[in-house]
Amino acid sequence: MIAAVLVFVAASFPIGIPVWLAVMLMVPALIIARPLVVLAAVGILGSALAAQAVQGCRAELPSRYDGIVQLAADPVVEHDSVSVDVRSSIGRLQLVTDGSGAAAIASASAGDRFSLRGHLRRLDHELLWLHLRGRLVVDGAATRVPSTAAVSGVTALRALFQRGARVLPAELRPLELGFVIGDDRGVPPIIRSDLEQAGLSHLMVVSGENLGFLLLLVGPALGRLGLRRRYIAVAVVLLLFVGVTRFEPSVLRATAMAAVLATSVLLGRPSSPTRLLGLGVVAVVLIDPLLVHSVGFRLSVAATAGIIVLSGRLASILPFPRRLSLAVAVPVAAQAGVMPIALFTFGPPSLFAIPANILAAPAAAFIMMWGCTAGVIAGVVPDLLAAVLHWPTRLALLWVTHVAAFVSRPSLTPFAAGCAAFIALVLLVRLVRRRSERRMLFVLLLVTLVPLVMLVGIRLHGHEGGCTKTAGATICRSSVDATTVVAVGGGVDVRALLGALRSAGTTELDLLVRTSSAAAAMTAVEQLEQRVEVRSRIGPEDVGGASGSTPRTLQMGSIGVSLRSSGSGLDVTMTEGARRSP
Repeated sequence: MIAAVLVFVAASFPIGIPVWLAVMLMVPALIIARPLVVLAAVGILGSALAAQAVQGCRAELPSRYDGIVQLAADPVVEHDSVSVDVRSSIGRLQLVTDGSGAAAIASASAGDRFSLRGHLRRLDHELLWLHLRGRLVVDGAATRVPSTAAVSGVTALRALFQRGARVLPAELRPLELGFVIGDDRGVPPIIRSDLEQAGLSHLMVVSGENLGFLLLLVGPALGRLGLRRRYIAVAVVLLLFVGVTRFEPSVLRATAMAAVLATSVLLGRPSSPTRLLGLGVVAVVLIDPLLVHSVGFRLSVAATAGIIVLSGRLASILPFPRRLSLAVAVPVAAQAGVMPIALFTFGPPSLFAIPANILAAPAAAFIMMWGCTAGVIAGVVPDLLAAVLHWPTRLALLWVTHVAAFVSRPSLTPFAAGCAAFIALVLLVRLVRRRSERRMLFVLLLVTLVPLVMLVGIRLHGHEGGCTKTAGATICRSSVDATTVVAVGGGVDVRALLGALRSAGTTELDLLVRTSSAAAAMTAVEQLEQRVEVRSRIGPEDVGGASGSTPRTLQMGSIGVSLRSSGSGLDVTMTEGARRSP
């Protein structure tokens, strides 16, 4: 683990040492074979590789590109625009198109190749962990180029999973694919928001659990092979797994650990889980040093380290049967591992995150395992048989979504806060009395108390009045009578808006203003009404008059709302006290 921490820190602070020189320093270090010398050489190599990768991302870009690109991920469609990361002859780029080539690229998948032309520009924000050099804006049409045999095989395998999920309801289909192969495109914003608020969004991130199920499934067949053939078979399975799941950071971490484990077994030198994690991190960072900037990679490593180091010891002090103690200890340990990172990145976790994981994790595990077996069969059988095969999957998905929707309700927050305060008090008393268990009790206390304290602080701050812009919407709250008015347009991010409303404890809106007649705005209003009570709503069709005419004024509690027609939409001005929001 020391080597993993050292390499991680070294890659985070790149030094402009030539890579060839760092490699040359590794040779005498390995010959001397002193731990400190080897660690220093590995750190220098990691820093040099990171510097080389950063320099490649920041190199000067040409003004135009005309050639072949290969999709490095699955395309994302937002507001009639398609964006996707691609590999090109000048490095990795972020492709953006809304022209004639959008339809062809939107229907493609990772690994597909296109011949196109466009102009290049710098990114607004540096995305080092993705190795992106710039943005490629496509001019004109994109022509598909035949893919390689390996890419076609992986694409066909992914298509088999997707065909198997065709019999599931439209809102559950992308969720099942997210659990099984990490393709969560198309998950409805309200379901995604429910999962995030409940602390269950990690279930849609393919990780070591998925890989463990896959190796468990192929285990009987591998057991009949010799040691070397088994090693080759495991390598093939790992390559297929990485290809199907699109090289996600958590996948790379899990695959590296599995590869290290397989290698250690082949060499007759079995290793502990801590050593496997450390060697896996070292291998992944040396191969791709910019992954240290990925929040997903950091969370994956931190959660795994927490589970390895803490789960067993936490289970031993919990007053439950062994299996239930482990079921509670694993999410607590993972929460403790990721808390230092998650708090400063995403804010406080849900107070219901641990009970939600205890309730939903078994169903999610079943979805993963069933999807890898029955899901594949469902892709080649008639619809009726596929529907029968996926009937258990449907029930499990409904269970997970209902658990997420239930525990993410803002009305339950006071109850959750009371339970957390009571548990914290019990842990504090036990912490004073049980000296032998103090370390683990302190971990439990932190996991319980930190989210509670941060939630109280957010709620106290949230009662302040004023108007703010969040997720493409304007939220105006009154500090006098708790009135809340929200204005949304066609570009609103429903998932983020729901998260902001839930975090502030908002359970109802006194007025919901739709500022656009676009279909996206209407859909956003419908989705919001499924999770938040709306007392009154108004749209462009409810406000007559031509553009520039006298505005219509509404008074919602202490909030004044001024509405003026503007083309096919509305210009909204909201006032709370002395504050004003255009």
